[in-house]
Amino acid sequence: MKETISNNVRAAAYLSNEAAEQGAIITLSAHMPNFATVKKNPDYKSCEPSYAKYIFGGYTPNSTEGDPMNQILPGGKYNEVFNAYLDMIADYADKVDRAILFRPLHENTGSWFWWGAAFCDAETYKNVYRYTVEYLRDTKGVHNMIYVYSPSNTGVSSVKDFEERYPGDAYVDLVGFDMYDRKPADDGVFMKQFKKQLGIVETFAKEHGKLVAVAETGAADDPAPGDAQTALLKSDNGNKDWYNQILDIVSKSEASYFLVWANFSKTDGFYTPYVDSVNADGSLHGHEMLDNFISFYNDGRSIFAADQKNVMTKQSFGKITAKAAVAGANGYITSPLADQRILKATTIKALVTGATKKTDVKFVLKAGKKKVTLKAKADGKGYYTAKLSAAQLKKLGAGIGSLSLYIGGKKVQTIRETYNIKVAKEDPYLIDGFENYYGLNDQLTSAWTTNADNDCKVTLELTKNKKSEGSYGLKFTYNETATGWGGATISKEVDWSKCDALQFYTVPDGKNQKIVIQITANGVVYETYLNTYNVYKKSGNKPILVTIPFAEFCQRDAEGNPKGGLVNDSKKIQSFGLWVNAISDSSEISNGRVKGTIYYDNITAVKSSAKKATFKTIK
Repeated sequence: MKETISNNVRAAAYLSNEAAEQGAIITLSAHMPNFATVKKNPDYKSCEPSYAKYIFGGYTPNSTEGDPMNQILPGGKYNEVFNAYLDMIADYADKVDRAILFRPLHENTGSWFWWGAAFCDAETYKNVYRYTVEYLRDTKGVHNMIYVYSPSNTGVSSVKDFEERYPGDAYVDLVGFDMYDRKPADDGVFMKQFKKQLGIVETFAKEHGKLVAVAETGAADDPAPGDAQTALLKSDNGNKDWYNQILDIVSKSEASYFLVWANFSKTDGFYTPYVDSVNADGSLHGHEMLDNFISFYNDGRSIFAADQKNVMTKQSFGKITAKAAVAGANGYITSPLADQRILKATTIKALVTGATKKTDVKFVLKAGKKKVTLKAKADGKGYYTAKLSAAQLKKLGAGIGSLSLYIGGKKVQTIRETYNIKVAKEDPYLIDGFENYYGLNDQLTSAWTTNADNDCKVTLELTKNKKSEGSYGLKFTYNETATGWGGATISKEVDWSKCDALQFYTVPDGKNQKIVIQITANGVVYETYLNTYNVYKKSGNKPILVTIPFAEFCQRDAEGNPKGGLVNDSKKIQSFGLWVNAISDSSEISNGRVKGTIYYDNITAVKSSAKKATFKTIK
């Protein structure tokens, strides 16, 4: 069979069907490429399927350029290519004979994928997820998908956190979470955190009438010497009974399953113990955790493909019927996007399903005490539109407000918009002076995205105290485990080649944890660590002006952490981050935790004559 993209889809479906016949459950995780970077296929022929128009190969979900999340919905630059990708998934699903657990846009509360929290607001994420489901289900007629919503544990420390980006009951069948045991140790710490996270998701699932699962997990060590990446170490693993301990927790919950990541190779990562050879007596020889894993396999609480096959072939299920999770009309706003500036007459648009001719659909716009209500009209294709006139926009005045969609008198979505306020001229060298958020913390946190390790939390607030100039500075509060970390990032795609240093105002907390200043440039993560400078450590709680030459930043992910690369890569700045990593043997650790507050202001790139990092006390 000739290798073409459509034949590859056919082959994937064939393998899925073969696995299903053996009792396997089929899961589909889509590491979607950044659609802003996808190229057209020059060899495309009109007789081929739509997805053959594009080259979807390679791994680019960690590429964040081009603002893809805000451009793949209808009306966006990349909607056509996104639809073609979904056509490919639909073609695969059509050829699979069983149900597929489909987990799109996963780990969205982290910021390592272009659909992560740093690259879109919660409402935009929800709309993209909803559109994905509706396109596959309604446009393409795919009905063998079980849709799984699975954020990372990062940024989720409560049921409220889990709900923040949840697309809604009408679009999700099963809820889960992704959580890895980094550098496993048999000390019970991860297992306690894992159990807590499972409890959060299980509570949410019960409240919403959804199935629950551990959508992705694993024991994942850092790459061993000579390996490209490592999951299980070849020897000296910190917790050899990891699988049985996970089983103890999951089996006592309502979770349907837990999934570990793939087995690639010994140098590229194994997530289950492997067999090297079979002895003459039939016994197995291989990975040091193999005996523990066999114990897990033989435990009556674990079910593998062979067990599943026996159940499926012997059990008669009869006729299975299902009903929609949400009855009646439902929908979401597709234009304008959330957090836009409305400066002229604008067409407002929503996608509504389940509506009848009698269904009343309207938009309500508010700014302060002023309100405009617009009755929407159906276009016959599922969309409802209304025109906001220049006069109506003027009536709203200048301010930060909201845009709500009402269907049948019920408010189904509200997004934040800014009316009649032009964007301030951007200073390409200024990361943030914290003056352009109108004193609103939700504006601040829509620009900065927090991330944190298991059972850790970072909170950002604007403050009128402890600032260098202007009205506001940043209050950065952290609460972490003894081995935890947390931080915040902001996107900044600019050219700093005319500068040679980073400068900022800060008030340390005197805790002297690992204080990380991070710049991502040209795809490389550069960092410097304030706690390694004696002047910073001795500053206590005194305000200081810090100037760090680009040459002082090291490459975080390169062997030996070499310095100097940022000098050349500064022409392509991509993002900036502030982080605190707990130092486990620090005297500040109390009851296994450390917490503190650091202040920042006026973070900017400068041209400096400094040859080394300088710390100037401010009186």
